[in-house]
Amino acid sequence: MEKIKKISIPDKSRVIVIGDIHGELDLLKELVQKVHVQRDDRLLFIGDLCEKGPDSSGVVDYIMELSVKSPNVHVLEGNCDTLVDDLMELNPDLIGYLNCREKSLFHEWMIKEDMTFSKGTGIEEMKNVLVNSFSKQIEWLSGLPTAIESERYLFVHAGIDPGEEWHETSRMEALT
Repeated sequence: MEKIKKISIPDKSRVIVIGDIHGELDLLKELVQKVHVQRDDRLLFIGDLCEKGPDSSGVVDYIMELSVKSPNVHVLEGNCDTLVDDLMELNPDLIGYLNCREKSLFHEWMIKEDMTFSKGTGIEEMKNVLVNSFSKQIEWLSGLPTAIESERYLFVHAGIDPGEEWHETSRMEALT
């Protein structure tokens, strides 16, 4: 595994872990409010911030802002968050994926740019539009670690290979 972030979690800190938000911004905000996050808490988002729900763009912006404001907020990637890699690598399978999805981060971003996604939309055209307008978000998502390691804990989105040293787990296994 290449993208590992090391953090320190003091013994008396509360650790709050949230995963699989899937574009549900209102529910996320409600949850964060209910847990009454304190200054010394560690708040970890363990992937799948976007896709499936109604406001993936809002979730990405909200969590980006939280992570910038507080050094105690940490975020790692989930499999749904790696779609930006497919975009940047011009993976033609991304078009097929988007044809099957009504709710997607890329659909939301294109709507904000007064574009609609159709079967004829080319991946290069889409990349140019999205990178031009959402480079900050794309860079942030692309830079998320696959694992977060502390003195006592290891966080990944899905799992690790039990037969190997956890560091040897492939990115795809950690994500799926």
